[in-house]
Amino acid sequence: NESLHKKIKVVEESAAKEIEGAEKVVKLERSQVSDLSKKLDEFIDKNQKLEKKNQELEIATRIAASSKESEIMSMVTEKQILEEENKNLRSAVSSIGASAAEKHASSTKEFTKHLELLSARNQQLLDE
Repeated sequence: NESLHKKIKVVEESAAKEIEGAEKVVKLERSQVSDLSKKLDEFIDKNQKLEKKNQELEIATRIAASSKESEIMSMVTEKQILEEENKNLRSAVSSIGASAAEKHASSTKEFTKHLELLSARNQQLLDE
């Protein structure tokens, strides 16, 4: 009986250490998700600014239609560059969102796996 209590205590201590380790992993991944979320917000802000500038350039392009061809071509080129940057930002925002979701799912899965292993180990020792 005393031997069983010692085994249970060892298992409980081991489980506590593994849970603490798993909690640290979850905390770290939550921090990474938070960082990714901040980057996502930054990309969204930059995207909105680019869209506003794009709209301004479209208006300026319409106004400049009566002016020199070289001025119009310069604005069109700048608009194309902004559209490409906008497209790249949208792609980056999408990638960051997917990465954050994947990290969260992965950390949750790992934490659940640790808990299941600990539960099985405790049951095995209790059965012995």
